[in-house]
Amino acid sequence: MDARIPVQIQPIIETYTAQIDRNLSELVSSIYIVGSIALNGFNPYFSDIDFITLLQRQATMEDIALLGEFHQAIEAQHPQWKMSGIYLQKVDVGKSEEERFYRSRIKRTLDDRIFLKAVIRICNDLFE
Repeated sequence: MDARIPVQIQPIIETYTAQIDRNLSELVSSIYIVGSIALNGFNPYFSDIDFITLLQRQATMEDIALLGEFHQAIEAQHPQWKMSGIYLQKVDVGKSEEERFYRSRIKRTLDDRIFLKAVIRICNDLFE
């Protein structure tokens, strides 16, 4: 794992990526950690885990339910840090919210915040 990711949250990232790899590897193309972690400003008392997960195709309702289960399980195991991110199809990167909304019936599946100042790509080989 990238050394810039704080040791305290590495187990959360590892759990999340392992769940994706085991259950949704055909859906997910890559995962990016953004926000305070990427900017080397993580505060273990206040920060959350901001992420962007790029999808290879539109998520089905079953995919969304499974992702929700992953997040609930992680939150139950690690309640001190919230995972806050979005899921975007690769073709939607760089498009406005309106463009994404009209192109896809699934506007966003989880939290609606995005921080694009810096990106750390994790698990380079996991999804390639």
